[in-house]
Amino acid sequence: MIIIVAGLALGIGMGTFVVGPPIAHRLVPRPAGDSAEASKEKKDEPKAEPKGEARKDGPVLLLDNLVMNPAASNGQRFLLLSIGLQVADSLALAELKKRDIESRDAVLRIFGTKTTEELSDVLLREGFKKEIKTALDALLGPNKIRSVYFPQFVIQ
Repeated sequence: MIIIVAGLALGIGMGTFVVGPPIAHRLVPRPAGDSAEASKEKKDEPKAEPKGEARKDGPVLLLDNLVMNPAASNGQRFLLLSIGLQVADSLALAELKKRDIESRDAVLRIFGTKTTEELSDVLLREGFKKEIKTALDALLGPNKIRSVYFPQFVIQ
């Protein structure tokens, strides 16, 4: 019985920390212009911004392997989270990379106040995304974060 429990624990740990992050990297959309061909095509095309509407594309930065204990869990539960942050432009991406530690801390502060019940409710995730966007816009400046994605959201 002990061997079975140890094997299951090892399998869950390997899946969570070894296999999960590479899969999350594949799930997050690559930034436009990541390849040489895409950058060549962009140079040839005239830059036209649609009037009256914000651009939806932009570089994406992945904050992965964020692990925390939910509020009121007494260390018995944990959340493993990866977040994709789509930013307005390459300048915003560079700023976000420079402030990586502060960004991770802001996200951990937000999720550290959530209970297991709140984290388990899929309907609340859009609200979490808005909280993250608001916190990071306060850190980076207004309208720098375009979208927030959760490629990995595991509650154990």
